[in-house]
Amino acid sequence: MKPLYGFLAVFVAALALYLVLRGGDGTSGRPPEGYGDPGYAQGVVFHDQNKNGHRDDGEPGIGGVRVSDQRGVTETDAAGRWVLPAHDEAIYFVIKPRGYRTALSEDNLPLFYYIHKETEALPLEGPTVQPTGPLPESIDFPLVEQDEPDRFDALFLGDPQPRNVEEVNYLTHDVLEEMVGTTAAFAVVLGDISFDNRDTYGPYNQATGRVGIPFYNVAGNHDANYDGLDTYEHYDTWRTIYGPRYYSFDYGPVHFIVLADVIFPEQGTRYITGLGEQQLAWIEADLAHVPPETQVVLAMHIPLTPAFQNADFARLYELFEGYPNTLSFSAHSHTVSQGFITSDFGWAGPNPHHHIVAGATCGRWWGGARDETDIPHATGSDGTPNGYFVVSFDQNGYSFRYKAARKPADFQMQVQAPSAVARADLSETQVLVNFFGGNERSELAMQVGDSGVWIPLDYMPQRDPLYARVTERESGQGASVATHIWQGWLPSDLPMGAHLITVRAVDMFGQEFSGTRILRVVEQVEGVPTTEEDEGVGSG
Repeated sequence: MKPLYGFLAVFVAALALYLVLRGGDGTSGRPPEGYGDPGYAQGVVFHDQNKNGHRDDGEPGIGGVRVSDQRGVTETDAAGRWVLPAHDEAIYFVIKPRGYRTALSEDNLPLFYYIHKETEALPLEGPTVQPTGPLPESIDFPLVEQDEPDRFDALFLGDPQPRNVEEVNYLTHDVLEEMVGTTAAFAVVLGDISFDNRDTYGPYNQATGRVGIPFYNVAGNHDANYDGLDTYEHYDTWRTIYGPRYYSFDYGPVHFIVLADVIFPEQGTRYITGLGEQQLAWIEADLAHVPPETQVVLAMHIPLTPAFQNADFARLYELFEGYPNTLSFSAHSHTVSQGFITSDFGWAGPNPHHHIVAGATCGRWWGGARDETDIPHATGSDGTPNGYFVVSFDQNGYSFRYKAARKPADFQMQVQAPSAVARADLSETQVLVNFFGGNERSELAMQVGDSGVWIPLDYMPQRDPLYARVTERESGQGASVATHIWQGWLPSDLPMGAHLITVRAVDMFGQEFSGTRILRVVEQVEGVPTTEEDEGVGSG
């Protein structure tokens, strides 16, 4: 037995020496290069076990967590320590890893960053970033453990864009209140948080904060200090409230990247679309830590559409070579649309990139007649009711549905046909369907009565005639082309009487939705609007 005891003694001694060299708790005893040098920014990412936002005795560092200065990306060592270059001005932030959440403000805004500024405050109107003095000895980021399954939901909202507090109240009662109790993990608001009025940020944050989930915000062109001389200065007030304009985080198996694609080349309101060299370099550095098989979701304000193509977007597309699972969301246009970016447009990924323009929660800038709750109907200029997208992620897959504000979850389309049509006009009478969340890969068909015959509908983007009539009557404004309309023709042999039109829509994910419309066939239309003038609409 003595040889065994001798072996155990040697093993225990070796293990003790190893733990000493590793720091005694299994963490590395050798800090990252530059750690402890006052010429570097540095700190610790730690497990905030008591959730008080401060590192207390016994709270361990977390290894393998990414930290950024909006230029490069580093990872913490086994003890949670990180080092990055020092700058006169910078925002240092932690890239939230799976299984943890960052600290949250009382309004559920993620607090994942530290703003450093040794230069003077900018002479701009509104709140501006004030000097912080020398770098702290340690910039520490607390993380709290949370369960993050492979399957989860997230909400994506287009422009709220309130001009004033009254319109913040519209957003609150029309959109946000119905979200309370949602099972979604978080929400992303895709820019134009305000409409050139910084006084709305406080009420907006208070309202979104009551939903009960974190809200990540994207910077839009109306969220700027127009007295700034360049893009950096234009977003100084933004930094005081929301931190960095571009950043990333993980939730479950998905990597989310929030982009800033609005550039102000000079003082004033004129802007162009782009990302800039520094942001593109940061995206490349961020992706260097993201395995190619990961589902990557981009969120931005201005869409990735041909109308906004530029050299920065071309470079962005190249960065995703080898990434087969990508998806992106934008807003800005106040319409809902979808597209698939292929190699013809420079996309370098192995699969076409699915881009969704999510419309606007304010619709057409909180316009339209008020309903019985004194809130404007706020329909988008393409006839889409104002609302948001509910996106379900599952490993590297996803699906979604559009959620119209204060409408049932299964309200996914408007079926348009006259209330009454003369029998002689049947063959010339169209049925139009505005399928809000549909795209070119959706398939729609209609059945008239209980014939059992399903008539395929044709994908036919056009101006929604119902909304065109409504907006002309309300404001004299025109309608935008809706990219989610299908059309078909009524059978010419329908008998006299009432008929139920049932529309079946199957989206690109195989999800099935339905809508209905009741139509009467009469000998002659008298005393009711004609086919062209009828303003009726079915449900869906």
